Amino acid sequence: MKRIILPLLKRIENQKGSISMFILIIMIVFLPFTIWVGVQLPEKIQATYAIKQMAMNTADSVITRLDQAALSHGNVRVDMTEGMEVADLMIRGTLNLDAEGNPSGKGVLKEQIPIHFADTVTDLEKIENPATGEIRYKLPDKTGVYVYILNEPANPVTILTENGPIDIEHTTVIVRANIPIETGGFASRTMIRKTGVAEASLNETGGGS
Repeated sequence: MKRIILPLLKRIENQKGSISMFILIIMIVFLPFTIWVGVQLPEKIQATYAIKQMAMNTADSVITRLDQAALSHGNVRVDMTEGMEVADLMIRGTLNLDAEGNPSGKGVLKEQIPIHFADTVTDLEKIENPATGEIRYKLPDKTGVYVYILNEPANPVTILTENGPIDIEHTTVIVRANIPIETGGFASRTMIRKTGVAEASLNETGGGS
């Protein structure tokens, strides 16, 4: 009987050891994933939403800063000085950046975020369709926030965004945000790219809209 019981007990102990090791391996493999889903993924989603809203709200605000003198002559143009001041204030406030574009370090932003302003698309990368000769302009992919204030473009232009091409015919403000965030764990550094677009033109009563 003793010869039967001892090997049986040893076998049970070995099985318990195997089960414990299996559970330990499962915990090591899935614990980081659980943390990412429970903590880091929500942070990424929240940051993505905030950056998207920043781009859209900034474009919507800048487009309302119209040059009143030009408007009185029937021209819908954004006041460049006022528009740039508003954009700079909103971008730095939303992303919590200092005067040099450095983040506070308390959130998911860890890198310097430069802010660029332009009143033309000539510096953008051109993509030409060899079959039709149509030229489209590609927004930058490098880290930063790019604000384009396009006052009464002489010719229609097509801009490529993450949501597809947009045709620009009237005074338009484009805010392109390329923001790297760090949440730790899986895919700790992620580049979020969002674009806000707002347009203004004369309505039927002669005012800006």
